[in-house]
This record gives sequence, structure tokens and C-alpha cells, in this order.
Amino acid sequence: MDYDAIPTVAAVVREQTGLSWSRAKKLCADGVDFSQPEQIVKRARTVCEAFASGKSPANVHEMTLDHSAFSPRQAAIFMADASEPIIQECTKCGALIDTADEEPLALIHCPNCGAVPVPRDRLPVVLPEDVDFEKPGNPLERHPTWKHVDCPSCDARAMRETDTLDTFVDSSWYFMRFASQPKDQPFDRSEVEAWLPVAQYIGGVEHAILHLLYARFWTRALKQIGRLSIDEPFNGLFTQGMVTHETYRAGDGSWLSPDEVRKDGDDWVHFESGHPVTPGRVEKMSKSKRNTVDPEPILAKYGADAVRWFMLSDSPPERDLEWSEASIEGAARFVQRVWRLASGAGTGEGVDQALERKLHRTIAAVG
Repeated sequence: MDYDAIPTVAAVVREQTGLSWSRAKKLCADGVDFSQPEQIVKRARTVCEAFASGKSPANVHEMTLDHSAFSPRQAAIFMADASEPIIQECTKCGALIDTADEEPLALIHCPNCGAVPVPRDRLPVVLPEDVDFEKPGNPLERHPTWKHVDCPSCDARAMRETDTLDTFVDSSWYFMRFASQPKDQPFDRSEVEAWLPVAQYIGGVEHAILHLLYARFWTRALKQIGRLSIDEPFNGLFTQGMVTHETYRAGDGSWLSPDEVRKDGDDWVHFESGHPVTPGRVEKMSKSKRNTVDPEPILAKYGADAVRWFMLSDSPPERDLEWSEASIEGAARFVQRVWRLASGAGTGEGVDQALERKLHRTIAAVG
């Protein structure tokens, strides 16, 4: 793993900390020996944990944390561009999650037979609905009945696998199914190989990178077992920017939504109480920081075409887009001008030579 893989690593750090790309890359790269998987995992874990606990970037390098506690989401990200030692280091926490709302693994652990696959006639494995999410830890591990089952090989008392797969794993071979939809198997090899690899993959930076990780895993695994002959699922990757918005905090440190604050001169105050509000960084819209915008009032006021025009014209697709109602107002005025021009045009006879020349010059310039 070399510096070319740092953007992949920095994507997770950026998501967890809200740092800029350049700062996230620098913190991930400075002083790290990329031949040592332990250092790579520990560094990103350290950066994420430091910012989560409110420590400044200057203190990040002084912290030491146990890399074995690295979260599955953060650890798995490295595997997309990682070398074999790094994959071995991260695999143990890469795809498995201890939660009851993901895809179950069809495995049964028997004291006599070891790990035994669930027989085909007993699939799919259905997760229980009466799970308790109030306590920390894996709710499937605490369930009184679901995990207890007989071994399909020797009938001894055994236990189901309680770890589950990340949802990205479940959706990471659908592009093969798009190319081939036989009724009796997941896909037809000849049809898939005729269409794949996909020419261009477009997606948000976190989703694209995480989905790409598992899509590459499935493709390479299928090749290794002789079900496909292609090496890579996608020829190109384009990561579009994120929609961002300013963040706001009340005096007690709680996050406030844009609908709960208003500008009072040069300051921000709470809409109802009038108490001072502290504006924060412009960050990716997220529910946790409550800097999301309800689209319904915007659509009702300006219309969907104005919102689409704003999002397409205000920023290049690879860059983040800062949400601005003032910019949407400008887009709405432009759409209204186009509408007036189109709906108010009268009928006439003959050919407007000047307009024809302008039309053809425009077409030639566009190509």
C-alpha cells in the first residue's frame, strides 16, 4: 500500500471527523510506514477517535490506541487498495458486524463438526423480530432461542453464527444480475462476461468506495473459484461531491437544525428562544449533526426544476455542493425566464436568418 491509496483511507477519516480532504490525507500519511498494517490501522483509528473525543489535530500523533478495537466500517475501507499483509490484518473486522438488522451468515457452529453451512433447503436464514436493541452488544448473541439449533450433519446441539454481513456486501454483485437474469441461477457466466466490466462507476465518495471494496471482493472471489474470468468489476470510478450545510450548536452543545436558527444582525440565535447559537463548520449533511434540509418546503416554494438546476449548475460534479437557498432563488428566476420565453413566443412566417445562424453556431460549438 502506497500514497496512492491514501484517498481511500482518508475517505473514512474525513467522514468521521469532518476534516478537509487535504487535512485528512496529511494526518493519515505523515510518519506512517505503509509496509506495516498495524501502523495504518492504528493511525486512522487514532485520528477518528481523537476528533470524536474533542482533541485537536496537534495532539493526534501523541495518542496511542489499540488497533484491535478498530471499527468494521473504518477497517474494511483499507482492503480496497491494500496489499496481502494489510488484508490479513484487517479481514478479522472487515465485513462482519454485530447487529441484528443486516444479512445473516448461513453458518452453524457445531462442537463436533466445526463450522457447517446451513443446508440449501433451510435457506434463507431469517433473523428474529423480537430483538432487544436497548442494551449494548450483539442482540442476536443475547436472543434466548434464535441462535440455538441442531447441527445439520450430526444432530448435536449447535449455535448459529450471530455476526452479520454489512449491507454493502449484500448489494455488491447486483451489476452482474443486471447483465444476466436467469431463473435458475444467480447469473449466466457467458452473458456477464460479454457485458462486464462496467465502463464507469459513479457514486458518492463514501458509498462508492465502500461498495467498490465489496464489489471487487466478490468479483475476485468468483474468479478464484472459477465462476468468472474478469479481474475487476469497473473500469472507471468517479466520486461525486457531497451536499453540505453549515452546522449549528446550542449553548448546551446540542446540534440544531437550520430550521431552528435565524440570523440576528451578525449573530445566530435560536428561532424560538432567542438564545445565542454557535455556527460551526460547513459539513456533509448528516442526521447526527442535524444539518439536513427538508426538501418538501423547498420544492413547494421553488419547484423541482429550480432545485435540479441549482444542483447541476452551482458546482462541478466532483466537488462538494454547499446548500444555499439564495442560489436556489437565482435558479428559480432563471427557470421562470425560460418559461416566459417559451410560453410567450408568438407565431410567424418565414425564416429568421440571424436566428438560424445563431442556432447553428451554437450547435457547432456544443459539438
